[in-house]
Amino acid sequence: MLMEEKTETNKAETRAVAKPAEEKKDAAAAKAKAGKRQAAFDKKEEKKREIVLERVCVVNLTGVYKKTKDKRLARGVKIVRAYAARHAKAPLAKVRLATSVNEQIRSHGSCWVQKRIKIRLTKDKEGFVLAELSK
Repeated sequence: MLMEEKTETNKAETRAVAKPAEEKKDAAAAKAKAGKRQAAFDKKEEKKREIVLERVCVVNLTGVYKKTKDKRLARGVKIVRAYAARHAKAPLAKVRLATSVNEQIRSHGSCWVQKRIKIRLTKDKEGFVLAELSK
């Protein structure tokens, strides 16, 4: 009887050890799905939008270097959103950044943010602004 209790506890311990690895796989799969959903949303959004305004702008991001290294990426995103809102004459809540913009900002890493980024702003009839990476 003691042997049976020991094997049951050992099995429970191995199950507890195996769970974090499974959770990491699930988290990675969820991130991949979220990225695909965002890309699909961007494509659908682009197709059915009636564009009222379109501009190509170069955003200066050197102001992020006033912040500490761990806050630079977030500051860069805030600067781009504020710039897009100001130049498209829209409220900050209606500004969306494409995933390509975020990837370009952090292309050198989250601590060493790009100094300049070229974006294309499109504003639709409802007043939503989409900032995409310009080619």
